[in-house]
Amino acid sequence: MLKRFQLIAHGTLGLILFVLGSCGRGDALRQIDSPTGLPVIDELNRKIAKAPSDIELLQLRCETFARQNRFADAVKDAEKILSLDSTRLASYRNLANMYFDNNESRPAMKTLERGINRFAHVEDEEVQRNVYHCMLMLIEMQVITQQYKEAMLTTDNLLEQNPYMPEAIMWKAQIFEELGDTTAAVSHYAKVVDLDADHKEANIKLGLLASKLGKPIAVAYFKNVLRIDSMDLTAMKEIAWFYHKQGALEKATKWYEKAIIRHHQEPEPAYNYALLCLEQGDKMAKLNKNEAQEWYRKAYRHMDITAKVEPTFGEAYFYRGKASERMGNLKAAIKDYDQTLVFESGLKAIDVETVRSTLESVKKTLAERELPRD
Repeated sequence: MLKRFQLIAHGTLGLILFVLGSCGRGDALRQIDSPTGLPVIDELNRKIAKAPSDIELLQLRCETFARQNRFADAVKDAEKILSLDSTRLASYRNLANMYFDNNESRPAMKTLERGINRFAHVEDEEVQRNVYHCMLMLIEMQVITQQYKEAMLTTDNLLEQNPYMPEAIMWKAQIFEELGDTTAAVSHYAKVVDLDADHKEANIKLGLLASKLGKPIAVAYFKNVLRIDSMDLTAMKEIAWFYHKQGALEKATKWYEKAIIRHHQEPEPAYNYALLCLEQGDKMAKLNKNEAQEWYRKAYRHMDITAKVEPTFGEAYFYRGKASERMGNLKAAIKDYDQTLVFESGLKAIDVETVRSTLESVKKTLAERELPRD
């Protein structure tokens, strides 16, 4: 199902909307020929049968259908509402939502385009604000459906009318990013931050792009996010990951631990820190076996935390098994490798064949170890 949009109401004055068709009284009656088994809808059907032009009842049923994922029925009600009152912005936007959720992206976007074109030159401040929001909604739909050329044209049109709208500049930055133009994307995300230093998403985007290029300024952007929201998980784990990639062990550990403590119900910080511990254990294995074993114990402990927080996280079992294997506990490792295969359909970071070959190798090693000696 395609992404659902949220309705945004701005005052009582709405756009005059394009009428996309209507459902007559026969449609309302047809929908109540037999009970649906859903008391709320059945009750609304009975009421609408008596008052088929009641917009509030139709809107309520439309929303109820949507919550039940019955988007085809929701579309019919939204169309009916527009046929009764083409000035309702919420209904107009809702109709586009229903089309989109019903996998009908073309009529959804056409609906928005017609409304925008019809009222783009209305000399009313409230109407123009509503037009801008419709254009933002259209851009989002175009990006989701990967119509980047059209999305860029819509965005440029909006920026011609309102060159300092952060939301529009954000979309332009995202379009450039989707098209692979990192330089232009960074430039536009930076424009958003210049307009609004507390724009959290723009700071995150700048941090992610800088981190990908290995630029230390990434940390500054993520710390700015934490200034805006001290509990932001993305910023914490990305700072940790940046230092992790740079080999700054103490700093990475500090930020992983901070993320683990503040977000103990999230698996990723513990998982990433456990990977760091495994890496450090392997580096120390030939230099200091005792220190290596300490790193492996930390890796095991944090993979264990990860598996308890997210029991279906197959990679956590695999790497917990790796830690056990490094510590010489082959039976525990075999158990974890077997458990990894239980969740093989969800594995992303590990190839299933790698898990199976690792499992067979450890089983063979254990069998050889347990052979009786002469």
